[in-house]
Amino acid sequence: MQQHNRGERPILGMSLMALAFLYLPVMDGIAKHLSQFLPIGEIVFARFMLQCCFLLPFMLHLGLPLWPKQSAALQFLRGIMMMLTTLFFFGGLLYMPIADAISITFIQPMIVTAISAVWLGEVIRWRRVSSILVGFAGAMLVIQPHFITVGWAALLPFGAAIAFALYIILTKRLAADVHPVQMQFNVGAVSVVTVSFCWLLVPDFAGGIFDFQPLNSAQLGWLLLLGFIATSGHLVIVYAMQKAPASLLAPIQYTEILGATLIGFVVFQDIPTLSTSIGISMIIGAGLFLFYREHQMAHAPKG
Repeated sequence: MQQHNRGERPILGMSLMALAFLYLPVMDGIAKHLSQFLPIGEIVFARFMLQCCFLLPFMLHLGLPLWPKQSAALQFLRGIMMMLTTLFFFGGLLYMPIADAISITFIQPMIVTAISAVWLGEVIRWRRVSSILVGFAGAMLVIQPHFITVGWAALLPFGAAIAFALYIILTKRLAADVHPVQMQFNVGAVSVVTVSFCWLLVPDFAGGIFDFQPLNSAQLGWLLLLGFIATSGHLVIVYAMQKAPASLLAPIQYTEILGATLIGFVVFQDIPTLSTSIGISMIIGAGLFLFYREHQMAHAPKG
Protein backbone atom coordinates (compact mmCIF):
# COMPACT_ATOMS: atom_id res chain seq x y z
CA MET A 1 0.00 0.00 0.00
CA GLN A 2 2.88 2.38 0.76
CA GLN A 3 4.10 2.56 -2.80
CA HIS A 4 0.78 3.96 -4.01
CA ASN A 5 0.89 7.05 -1.79
CA ARG A 6 2.68 9.13 -4.39
CA GLY A 7 0.18 10.71 -6.80
CA GLU A 8 -2.77 9.20 -4.94
CA ARG A 9 -4.21 12.56 -3.84
CA PRO A 10 -3.01 15.18 -6.35
CA ILE A 11 -5.43 17.91 -5.19
CA LEU A 12 -4.12 17.62 -1.62
CA GLY A 13 -0.54 17.62 -2.89
CA MET A 14 -1.12 20.75 -4.99
CA SER A 15 -2.88 22.50 -2.11
CA LEU A 16 -0.05 21.72 0.30
CA MET A 17 2.54 22.91 -2.21
CA ALA A 18 0.69 26.19 -2.76
CA LEU A 19 0.32 26.68 1.01
CA ALA A 20 4.04 26.14 1.60
CA PHE A 21 5.15 28.55 -1.10
CA LEU A 22 2.64 31.19 -0.04
CA TYR A 23 3.85 31.32 3.56
CA LEU A 24 7.59 30.59 3.09
CA PRO A 25 8.14 34.24 1.98
CA VAL A 26 7.16 35.19 5.55
CA MET A 27 10.51 33.66 6.56
CA ASP A 28 12.24 35.89 4.01
CA GLY A 29 10.42 38.94 5.33
CA ILE A 30 11.58 38.13 8.87
CA ALA A 31 15.15 37.63 7.63
CA LYS A 32 15.06 40.96 5.79
CA HIS A 33 13.78 42.70 8.91
CA LEU A 34 16.36 41.07 11.22
CA SER A 35 19.24 41.75 8.80
CA GLN A 36 18.93 45.43 9.71
CA PHE A 37 20.03 44.60 13.27
CA LEU A 38 21.86 41.25 13.20
CA PRO A 39 24.73 39.80 11.11
CA ILE A 40 23.55 37.54 8.28
CA GLY A 41 25.65 34.64 9.60
CA GLU A 42 23.88 34.81 12.95
CA ILE A 43 20.46 34.64 11.26
CA VAL A 44 21.59 31.69 9.13
CA PHE A 45 23.00 29.91 12.19
CA ALA A 46 19.75 30.37 14.13
CA ARG A 47 17.65 29.21 11.16
CA PHE A 48 19.50 25.89 10.89
CA MET A 49 20.04 25.37 14.63
CA LEU A 50 16.29 25.67 15.15
CA GLN A 51 15.71 23.29 12.23
CA CYS A 52 17.84 20.69 14.03
CA CYS A 53 15.98 21.30 17.30
CA PHE A 54 12.57 20.99 15.66
CA LEU A 55 13.51 17.81 13.77
CA LEU A 56 15.43 16.03 16.54
CA PRO A 57 12.24 14.61 18.19
CA PHE A 58 11.13 13.22 14.82
CA MET A 59 14.58 11.68 14.31
CA LEU A 60 14.39 9.97 17.70
CA HIS A 61 10.78 8.85 17.20
CA LEU A 62 11.59 7.31 13.81
CA GLY A 63 14.79 5.73 15.12
CA LEU A 64 16.92 7.41 12.46
CA PRO A 65 20.70 7.76 12.94
CA LEU A 66 21.86 11.32 13.47
CA TRP A 67 24.34 10.91 10.61
CA PRO A 68 24.04 8.43 7.72
CA LYS A 69 26.63 5.68 7.43
CA GLN A 70 26.48 5.87 3.65
CA SER A 71 26.75 8.87 1.33
CA ALA A 72 28.27 10.98 4.11
CA ALA A 73 30.31 13.06 1.64
CA LEU A 74 27.28 13.81 -0.52
CA GLN A 75 25.21 14.66 2.55
CA PHE A 76 27.92 17.06 3.71
CA LEU A 77 28.16 18.69 0.29
CA ARG A 78 24.36 18.99 0.13
CA GLY A 79 24.37 20.73 3.52
CA ILE A 80 27.05 23.17 2.35
CA MET A 81 25.00 24.01 -0.74
CA MET A 82 21.88 24.78 1.33
CA MET A 83 23.92 26.86 3.77
CA LEU A 84 25.37 28.88 0.86
CA THR A 85 21.91 29.22 -0.69
CA THR A 86 20.53 30.70 2.52
CA LEU A 87 23.59 32.88 3.16
CA PHE A 88 23.57 34.34 -0.36
CA PHE A 89 19.80 34.79 -0.42
CA PHE A 90 19.53 36.46 2.98
CA GLY A 91 22.48 38.63 1.99
CA GLY A 92 20.66 39.65 -1.18
CA LEU A 93 17.64 40.72 0.88
CA LEU A 94 19.80 43.48 2.35
CA TYR A 95 19.91 45.16 -1.05
CA MET A 96 16.71 44.35 -2.91
CA PRO A 97 13.00 43.62 -2.47
CA ILE A 98 11.98 40.09 -1.50
CA ALA A 99 10.06 39.48 -4.75
CA ASP A 100 13.08 40.51 -6.86
CA ALA A 101 15.47 38.23 -4.94
CA ILE A 102 13.09 35.25 -5.08
CA SER A 103 12.43 35.79 -8.79
CA ILE A 104 16.15 35.61 -9.57
CA THR A 105 16.45 32.32 -7.71
CA PHE A 106 13.76 30.85 -9.98
CA ILE A 107 16.32 30.45 -12.73
CA GLN A 108 17.38 27.41 -10.68
CA PRO A 109 15.53 24.87 -12.93
CA MET A 110 17.38 26.28 -15.93
CA ILE A 111 20.71 26.00 -14.12
CA VAL A 112 19.86 22.37 -13.22
CA THR A 113 19.15 21.67 -16.89
CA ALA A 114 22.42 23.28 -17.98
CA ILE A 115 24.47 21.46 -15.30
CA SER A 116 22.82 18.14 -16.18
CA ALA A 117 23.83 18.63 -19.80
CA VAL A 118 27.47 19.18 -18.85
CA TRP A 119 27.62 16.63 -16.02
CA LEU A 120 25.52 13.85 -17.54
CA GLY A 121 26.19 14.57 -21.20
CA GLU A 122 22.49 15.12 -21.94
CA VAL A 123 21.55 16.65 -25.29
CA ILE A 124 19.75 19.99 -24.88
CA ARG A 125 17.62 20.82 -27.92
CA TRP A 126 16.84 24.30 -29.12
CA ARG A 127 13.56 24.69 -27.22
CA ARG A 128 15.24 24.02 -23.87
CA VAL A 129 18.17 26.25 -24.83
CA SER A 130 15.70 29.02 -25.70
CA SER A 131 13.91 28.74 -22.36
CA ILE A 132 17.25 28.87 -20.51
CA LEU A 133 18.35 31.98 -22.41
CA VAL A 134 15.01 33.74 -21.87
CA GLY A 135 15.13 32.91 -18.16
CA PHE A 136 18.66 34.26 -17.80
CA ALA A 137 17.73 37.41 -19.75
CA GLY A 138 14.79 37.93 -17.39
CA ALA A 139 17.10 37.52 -14.39
CA MET A 140 19.46 40.14 -15.82
CA LEU A 141 16.52 42.55 -16.22
CA VAL A 142 15.68 42.09 -12.54
CA ILE A 143 19.33 42.40 -11.44
CA GLN A 144 20.29 45.37 -13.64
CA PRO A 145 18.76 48.30 -11.69
CA HIS A 146 20.07 46.89 -8.39
CA PHE A 147 23.52 46.33 -9.92
CA ILE A 148 23.66 50.03 -10.79
CA THR A 149 22.89 51.07 -7.21
CA VAL A 150 24.62 48.42 -5.05
CA GLY A 151 27.14 46.80 -7.41
CA TRP A 152 28.17 43.16 -7.19
CA ALA A 153 25.96 42.52 -4.15
CA ALA A 154 23.02 42.40 -6.58
CA LEU A 155 24.38 39.07 -7.81
CA LEU A 156 23.95 37.36 -4.43
CA PRO A 157 20.52 35.85 -5.32
CA PHE A 158 22.11 34.55 -8.54
CA GLY A 159 24.74 32.79 -6.42
CA ALA A 160 21.90 31.42 -4.28
CA ALA A 161 20.26 30.02 -7.42
CA ILE A 162 23.47 28.23 -8.46
CA ALA A 163 23.98 26.75 -4.98
CA PHE A 164 20.34 25.68 -4.81
CA ALA A 165 20.57 24.02 -8.23
CA LEU A 166 23.47 21.91 -6.96
CA TYR A 167 21.47 21.18 -3.80
CA ILE A 168 18.54 19.93 -5.91
CA ILE A 169 20.81 17.67 -7.98
CA LEU A 170 22.31 16.18 -4.80
CA THR A 171 18.83 15.78 -3.29
CA LYS A 172 17.65 13.81 -6.31
CA ARG A 173 20.77 11.64 -6.01
CA LEU A 174 20.09 10.87 -2.33
CA ALA A 175 16.29 10.86 -2.17
CA ALA A 176 15.86 7.15 -2.85
CA ASP A 177 18.22 6.08 -0.05
CA VAL A 178 17.78 8.62 2.77
CA HIS A 179 14.66 9.46 4.79
CA PRO A 180 13.40 13.05 4.15
CA VAL A 181 13.48 13.97 7.85
CA GLN A 182 17.05 12.72 8.12
CA MET A 183 18.04 14.67 5.00
CA GLN A 184 16.66 17.91 6.46
CA PHE A 185 18.27 17.25 9.86
CA ASN A 186 21.64 16.61 8.22
CA VAL A 187 21.36 19.85 6.24
CA GLY A 188 20.79 21.73 9.48
CA ALA A 189 23.66 19.98 11.26
CA VAL A 190 26.18 20.66 8.48
CA SER A 191 25.11 24.30 8.27
CA VAL A 192 25.39 24.82 12.04
CA VAL A 193 28.89 23.30 12.14
CA THR A 194 30.05 25.27 9.07
CA VAL A 195 28.80 28.64 10.33
CA SER A 196 30.31 27.90 13.78
CA PHE A 197 33.73 27.39 12.17
CA CYS A 198 33.29 30.65 10.25
CA TRP A 199 32.51 32.43 13.52
CA LEU A 200 35.76 31.10 14.99
CA LEU A 201 38.01 31.52 11.95
CA VAL A 202 36.71 34.49 9.91
CA PRO A 203 34.41 36.61 12.13
CA ASP A 204 35.31 39.78 10.18
CA PHE A 205 34.72 38.27 6.73
CA ALA A 206 32.83 40.58 4.32
CA GLY A 207 32.24 43.27 6.90
CA GLY A 208 31.48 40.94 9.78
CA ILE A 209 28.71 38.74 8.38
CA PHE A 210 29.90 35.97 10.75
CA ASP A 211 30.02 38.24 13.77
CA PHE A 212 27.81 37.51 16.78
CA GLN A 213 25.56 39.93 18.64
CA PRO A 214 23.48 39.31 21.79
CA LEU A 215 19.75 38.94 21.11
CA ASN A 216 16.93 40.79 22.76
CA SER A 217 13.61 39.05 23.45
CA ALA A 218 11.92 40.41 20.31
CA GLN A 219 14.74 39.23 18.03
CA LEU A 220 14.71 35.81 19.69
CA GLY A 221 10.98 35.56 19.06
CA TRP A 222 11.39 36.48 15.41
CA LEU A 223 14.18 33.91 15.00
CA LEU A 224 12.02 31.19 16.58
CA LEU A 225 9.23 32.00 14.14
CA LEU A 226 11.69 32.05 11.23
CA GLY A 227 13.05 28.62 12.17
CA PHE A 228 9.57 27.15 12.58
CA ILE A 229 8.40 28.47 9.19
CA ALA A 230 11.54 27.24 7.43
CA THR A 231 11.34 23.75 8.94
CA SER A 232 7.59 23.25 8.60
CA GLY A 233 7.51 24.74 5.11
CA HIS A 234 10.09 22.32 3.75
CA LEU A 235 8.42 19.37 5.47
CA VAL A 236 5.08 20.38 3.91
CA ILE A 237 6.81 20.39 0.52
CA VAL A 238 8.15 16.88 1.12
CA TYR A 239 4.69 15.69 2.13
CA ALA A 240 3.17 17.34 -0.95
CA MET A 241 5.66 15.47 -3.15
CA GLN A 242 4.47 12.21 -1.61
CA LYS A 243 0.89 13.00 -2.64
CA ALA A 244 1.37 14.25 -6.21
CA PRO A 245 3.89 13.83 -9.05
CA ALA A 246 6.67 16.39 -9.36
CA SER A 247 5.54 17.42 -12.86
CA LEU A 248 2.20 18.52 -11.38
CA LEU A 249 3.73 20.35 -8.43
CA ALA A 250 6.66 22.13 -10.09
CA PRO A 251 4.72 25.09 -11.60
CA ILE A 252 3.00 25.77 -8.27
CA GLN A 253 6.27 26.96 -6.76
CA TYR A 254 5.77 30.25 -8.62
CA THR A 255 3.08 31.15 -6.08
CA GLU A 256 6.06 32.08 -3.90
CA ILE A 257 6.52 35.21 -6.03
CA LEU A 258 2.92 36.20 -5.26
CA GLY A 259 3.49 35.81 -1.52
CA ALA A 260 6.81 37.65 -1.71
CA THR A 261 5.29 40.55 -3.68
CA LEU A 262 2.46 40.89 -1.16
CA ILE A 263 4.78 40.86 1.88
CA GLY A 264 7.19 43.25 0.19
CA PHE A 265 4.39 45.70 -0.57
CA VAL A 266 2.60 45.51 2.79
CA VAL A 267 5.66 45.42 5.08
CA PHE A 268 8.44 47.15 3.15
CA GLN A 269 6.41 49.25 0.64
CA ASP A 270 8.26 47.63 -2.27
CA ILE A 271 6.60 48.23 -5.63
CA PRO A 272 8.04 46.34 -8.65
CA THR A 273 9.28 48.55 -11.49
CA LEU A 274 8.24 47.93 -15.09
CA SER A 275 11.59 46.33 -16.01
CA THR A 276 11.43 44.12 -12.92
CA SER A 277 7.87 43.02 -13.79
CA ILE A 278 8.95 42.18 -17.35
CA GLY A 279 11.97 40.26 -16.06
CA ILE A 280 9.87 38.30 -13.55
CA SER A 281 7.36 37.46 -16.31
CA MET A 282 10.19 36.20 -18.53
CA ILE A 283 11.56 33.99 -15.74
CA ILE A 284 8.13 32.54 -14.96
CA GLY A 285 7.29 31.97 -18.64
CA ALA A 286 10.64 30.31 -19.35
CA GLY A 287 10.34 28.14 -16.25
CA LEU A 288 6.81 26.99 -17.06
CA PHE A 289 7.81 26.22 -20.64
CA LEU A 290 10.80 24.22 -19.40
CA PHE A 291 8.56 22.23 -17.03
CA TYR A 292 6.15 21.61 -19.92
CA ARG A 293 8.94 20.37 -22.21
CA GLU A 294 10.36 18.11 -19.48
CA HIS A 295 6.88 16.66 -18.96
CA GLN A 296 6.49 16.07 -22.69
CA MET A 297 9.90 14.40 -22.96
CA ALA A 298 9.18 12.17 -19.95
CA HIS A 299 5.93 10.93 -21.49
CA ALA A 300 7.07 10.73 -25.11
CA PRO A 301 6.80 7.26 -26.70
CA LYS A 302 10.11 5.43 -26.64
CA GLY A 303 11.62 4.27 -29.90
